[in-house]
Amino acid sequence: MSSGLSARRLILQQLTAVAQYSPFRPVLAAMLANHTAASTMTASLNDHGGSKSKSSWFRISLISPESSRGTFTLMTEEEMEYLRRRREEDGDEARVVLSTRPAKSLMKGLAGCALNLFLSFLLSPLLALSVSLEAVRLSGARPVTLVVAPIVGLTWGTVFVVIAWYAALQQLVMCAFYQMQGPLLFLFRIGYCWNELACRYEHPSGVFGCAHPLLAMYASEEKLRERAMKRESRRRRNEKRGVTYDRSKSGKGMNENDYYAVLGVERDATPRQIKEAYNRLVLEVHPDKNPSKSAASHFDAVTKAYRVLGNAERRRKYDIGGTSVVEDLGEKKRDAVRALFGGDALHAIVGDVKTGNFSQRVVDGLDWTQEELAVCRQRMLERCRDELLTSFLEPLQKSRENSGNSNNNGAGLTEVKKRLQRLLNTGLAKEVLSAVGQEYMRVVRYSEAMNSLQRLELFLKVIAPHRARRKLDKWRSLGRIRQHTFKDSAAMVDLAWYTSVEELESTAWWVATATLLDPQLPVEERQRRRDALRVLAETFIVYGQAYKGANRQTMDTLMNSLRDYNQQQQQRKRDDQ
Repeated sequence: MSSGLSARRLILQQLTAVAQYSPFRPVLAAMLANHTAASTMTASLNDHGGSKSKSSWFRISLISPESSRGTFTLMTEEEMEYLRRRREEDGDEARVVLSTRPAKSLMKGLAGCALNLFLSFLLSPLLALSVSLEAVRLSGARPVTLVVAPIVGLTWGTVFVVIAWYAALQQLVMCAFYQMQGPLLFLFRIGYCWNELACRYEHPSGVFGCAHPLLAMYASEEKLRERAMKRESRRRRNEKRGVTYDRSKSGKGMNENDYYAVLGVERDATPRQIKEAYNRLVLEVHPDKNPSKSAASHFDAVTKAYRVLGNAERRRKYDIGGTSVVEDLGEKKRDAVRALFGGDALHAIVGDVKTGNFSQRVVDGLDWTQEELAVCRQRMLERCRDELLTSFLEPLQKSRENSGNSNNNGAGLTEVKKRLQRLLNTGLAKEVLSAVGQEYMRVVRYSEAMNSLQRLELFLKVIAPHRARRKLDKWRSLGRIRQHTFKDSAAMVDLAWYTSVEELESTAWWVATATLLDPQLPVEERQRRRDALRVLAETFIVYGQAYKGANRQTMDTLMNSLRDYNQQQQQRKRDDQ
């Protein structure tokens, strides 16, 4: 991809990213976010108040067909189609360098504002120069072009400056607005939660199976993961380009991570060719027939390569991201974290524990974008909501209805207790149950408050002190990190708990709020759900226990439970196969 195309693509990406979070014409801004399809953008403009003249001006100034490309046209439809294919095939994603996603924190808003102003001065000259040179390349080195090209570059460089300054202002204003709006919504319009995907406060849906409208703009989670794999694989290849390999200093004559090279086949080899190459090499390097000292290791490498390339799904993953994707180290890390916090059964209602975007990138080993992470989290929240409704609240509600007694949960509660007893001995399941149960109870009390004064009292006496303690525990834990911390298992468990429990409670708050306070639900249904959630929260608290810190004695119990859980998971996988 030429530097000029990359520069023009970067400008368009910043424009659409800023438009996506603009407070003006939100429907159009959301549609503009999916800028890879020119037809979608045109349709959105026409459908939401854009006249034909405005649509034509938009297409001429930003995107137009190659045949009618103007001097100041930023992108052509053919270039957009090329970028779309790059995105689908290679996961090539233009990065948003400006800070465009508003946050609840005013401090983050100030930092984002400063970043945007800095980038406007740093990048605008480079973008102007790149676009100017691209204009000369496209039109040829004619006298007229040498005069017009600098004007084109300065125009789009100025556009980037305007975008950056507007993004800085928008970041500051919106963050300040959300900082002040949060307490007001808490007191006067109950049921609002912060949505990371939309970057605004809104009512989460409590309807089973309901998905946020913005999710329709994004690919499936598996497709997003594949794109992140491709970007990470490309980043690693770029890092290795400057690395030289001295075969004379290595005891091996090949790169064992290049499975195609190990089998001696091309990357587009058919399954039959791969199998034939494997059969031939096995006869050559089998230790029983080859006296060479390296025969055993070569045989193992050939076998390992064939296990991957001989399986269609594993080969597809290998082609996307190499050996790390096939082995899926990220999944193993996620399974370990889930086991620590109660295993798959609890994960279904409390979600994955990630201490920020950076940590998720480290755990998964993938090159996620912030937008993709927000999409994944939104889908996770909706899955947790559906699991809470179907597996826990509905059995309690049906049990009450069948018994005809509003205080009798009968068989439903017995079923819930049996499920809890099966997971109590997995990792920190008891501590997670206690934290989540108390969060559910706070949402129940919040939903029962009759007016803003009662909600204010609840916040000042219960919610605010609790959140302050969580913050204090987290910063104390981070402040105690030393070099030996990472060699001390107990210290690591403490660190994992104090840095993750806030997110567990945040997920529980969102799920419970969606379940109880969605205004689309009938009042009677919300009342039934509230009664069921209160019973569930009380049961969680009874079966759980507060986190008291890790020590040598508790670590032995914890490690034994994790070992048993891993054995059960491995046995389950073998049974499924």
